[in-house]
Amino acid sequence: NELYLPDRDLRIFPFLRLLQWPSQDEITERSQNGRFLVSLGMKVLPPLIELLRFASDQVSDNTMRVQCLEYVSKRLGSNGVYQQEYSRIGKAERLKLNFMPCIKISPFDGEKKAGLYSVLTCCSEERCSVMGFPVIDPSLGDTGKVLANIFQCVKEPDPGALIQQLLLLVSTAKQLLTSKQSNRKILANNILKAFSDIFQYLSTRTADIPGPMMRQLENIEFIPSLVNDEVEWFRPQAVFFKSSNDNADSVTESLFHVVDFSPFLAAAGVKQDASTKDIFRLMIESPKSVLMALKTEDRYRMFLRRVAAHRPFQSVTPEIRNSPFLLAYSTSTENSNDKSQYELAVAKDIYIIDNSFFGRMFPVKRAPPESDLEEFYALIGSKYISKEVDKKFDVIGARRRETALTSALLERIHERCPLLVSPSITSRPLVGNAASILDDKHLEVYEAVSYTHLT
Repeated sequence: NELYLPDRDLRIFPFLRLLQWPSQDEITERSQNGRFLVSLGMKVLPPLIELLRFASDQVSDNTMRVQCLEYVSKRLGSNGVYQQEYSRIGKAERLKLNFMPCIKISPFDGEKKAGLYSVLTCCSEERCSVMGFPVIDPSLGDTGKVLANIFQCVKEPDPGALIQQLLLLVSTAKQLLTSKQSNRKILANNILKAFSDIFQYLSTRTADIPGPMMRQLENIEFIPSLVNDEVEWFRPQAVFFKSSNDNADSVTESLFHVVDFSPFLAAAGVKQDASTKDIFRLMIESPKSVLMALKTEDRYRMFLRRVAAHRPFQSVTPEIRNSPFLLAYSTSTENSNDKSQYELAVAKDIYIIDNSFFGRMFPVKRAPPESDLEEFYALIGSKYISKEVDKKFDVIGARRRETALTSALLERIHERCPLLVSPSITSRPLVGNAASILDDKHLEVYEAVSYTHLT
């Protein structure tokens, strides 16, 4: 019982003692001599666990290791003599059996390392190597595919392992960037290229990843982008996809950081174009940078119109009220030429000009003369100039009625009355009895020498 029947295939295992037989013909367990020797206790097949441990720990030559694994693989399968014994090996024991020849590639520098791994920790699909997973050595060719199938290696990692490995690679990349590197530019390019390949691979697995796992990534900064020659990391909601049209004047690309399109990133929350809410949030946080990105006052005003038409907020918060994101206009006189200038200001510092006379009289910051924008400015905190001017009249001399001047003025008022009370001439709603104010019963016109004080 210390010996095995002579078998040419068993000669690759040096720890087995084979019976030395003088005949050129080998003895089989079905031959007369073989059956007799087996009845005495001679062994035919070595225990599977011993063969796998030998391939895992005691073989230094990959060629011999593959031969050992091929010997076992021929006897595995649904009807193999080792199948039941292999199925009884527990997970803990399988993790210790590192007999599969694999290649592991570093995602950030492309360095390849050969090694031995358990069938539970390696994959048969070569494409998942972009994420640093060990894969069956591609140089084995079809033999490697057969071994992976027979020993039940997974083709690709499960969704949980994918997300865990992604976060591990992000952490590793951030540590590399914070360490002192001789050539940070090369490292940055390597990291960007690595994650581009990673996202491309993950896009082929997006359908396998459950929604709750994808939602875990919403608040994690795992998307790299080059900003001023440095790699910065962003959450999915903080970046957008590049426009497919190279000639398009994309506002999204002007205001936000953009990345190449990826189905995986789309599933994680990256959007194609910025919404009104996205733009408004950036306008509140950094209005000057938005104005610089848009380059012109006309384009900035266009976005103010967009925000005013589709308000991306339910109530005016102190943050909105105190942010200098509104366009304000002022007129300066230089060399007798009036020149309108614009700037960004807080709502409380801007006046809505609903009285042109007051607008010309007082050098205040003015809101754009557009009804939709005036309503929006008023909502944020701007004031109508007519409500802020305190009118006081000091009459000097006698007052007279029914003079030629008062009659002409009354005639002109009656002539223009329909126009004066038309709701289209002002952004502010008219009072219910607006027309009656100009009626003769309520309106009296006097002529007098007077001096008017306006404050």
